[in-house]
Amino acid sequence: MKNAILILAIIFKIVFVQAQTKASYQIIIKDVDHFWEAFDSLAQAKTTTDSVSIIDRLYFGRASEGLKAFRIVRPITALKHVETIRQYPKFWRSLRPVMYRHLKDAAAQTAIVFKKYQTSIPNFRKTGVSFVVGCMNTGGTTNADWIFIGTEIAACDTTVDRSELQGWYKEVISNGSGDMTPMIAHEAIHTQQISTLDTAGLKTSLEGSVIDEGVADFIPYLLFKNSINEHVYKYGYAHECELWQGIQADFVKQDYTPWLYGGNDTKGKPADLGYFIGFRIVEAFYNKHKNKREALDILLKSKNYKDIIQQSGYNGTCTIQKAMSFQEAEKQGKSYQSLDSLYKSAVHSDTSQAVFKTPEEQQILQKAYGDFLKELGTFLKAHNFKWEKLTKCFNRIYINSDGTVDYFLYKFSKDQITEEKEKEFERLLTIFLKDHKFPVSAKEKFAQCSPVKYSD
Repeated sequence: MKNAILILAIIFKIVFVQAQTKASYQIIIKDVDHFWEAFDSLAQAKTTTDSVSIIDRLYFGRASEGLKAFRIVRPITALKHVETIRQYPKFWRSLRPVMYRHLKDAAAQTAIVFKKYQTSIPNFRKTGVSFVVGCMNTGGTTNADWIFIGTEIAACDTTVDRSELQGWYKEVISNGSGDMTPMIAHEAIHTQQISTLDTAGLKTSLEGSVIDEGVADFIPYLLFKNSINEHVYKYGYAHECELWQGIQADFVKQDYTPWLYGGNDTKGKPADLGYFIGFRIVEAFYNKHKNKREALDILLKSKNYKDIIQQSGYNGTCTIQKAMSFQEAEKQGKSYQSLDSLYKSAVHSDTSQAVFKTPEEQQILQKAYGDFLKELGTFLKAHNFKWEKLTKCFNRIYINSDGTVDYFLYKFSKDQITEEKEKEFERLLTIFLKDHKFPVSAKEKFAQCSPVKYSD
């Protein structure tokens, strides 16, 4: 009796047919067991017809509710399974122990994700989670009631034999860890979004798909610091401005291929870079929103995608030169005279023309200006910039109402600095201005100027 109980416990732990939690959501894994039973039986097949019959009978013929629903979302056939197994035999033979090694944590990973979402996402709704074996066509997808995890991708890591794989398959598998938490977390977000799928199964706009995928990437990153697309993001950050400019043209053409769901059709760069652009738009929107819980609610429910993009203020981090000499500003049509017409003086002998009018306000301004220049000095020193001597300069800074520095014009006194050193100063100043605001804001845009003496 004791041995029988032990055997049952082992079977439950390893095979893990189906878990019903107290939270009333199902976790189904038995289809994975059925697949490998079918896989082993293929050795008895003499023809393709025999192989198809085995997959149909032992895998699809015993399909759980989850697998049946998965086949509606991602139509797969026994013939496609047979073809895929024949195409990548080394991969499939090496996969089983890897898959089961990671599947043992599936229930715990799901519970962690759902628990965190319940406390962080307004009205989070749990769904069933079905672990299936597809034809290397998805790591994860959903319908209204289920999260489907394609274990041949999501539960795969770099210890499998990848020698036969090419293109998108090799890229995805080569970056896999086998940890399914990121995929579960990503797909769980999709179950919370309002569906706007068209008859082809795509969002009704490229903007919609990009934002929804971005939301499903951003929230797991926000709460778990993980992502299903880390390899994509490495390329994305290195080419962000270029990607942003490119996708805006495809927003007009509604061309999905270069950005989402392209797989092996994407050449010369990683597939699915739309996930990265969506993440960056959503991140910018969230960071600008004061009420973070409300921001998440909007991102999950709103289908006004163009409004979200606009309100995010995202611009692909395309460099807008903010730091430049007075001479360069003149060349670019941004002379200080033209800028002065757009920005009010911070202080003025006629207080009606000043933004900071009272002595108290002006004192606060001067302290902020001093602190700002000290921050700049610290930044320059941290980046190994050395003045080497007392260097005289005149600054005129144009500041938005929220403290963002729009333009920083400078002019060094004659023979104070070499051309090479001035270029390095401008480069570092531009980087500094991307992440540093002026310490004081106002109701309107303003300009602050003064002579400055820089030194180490």
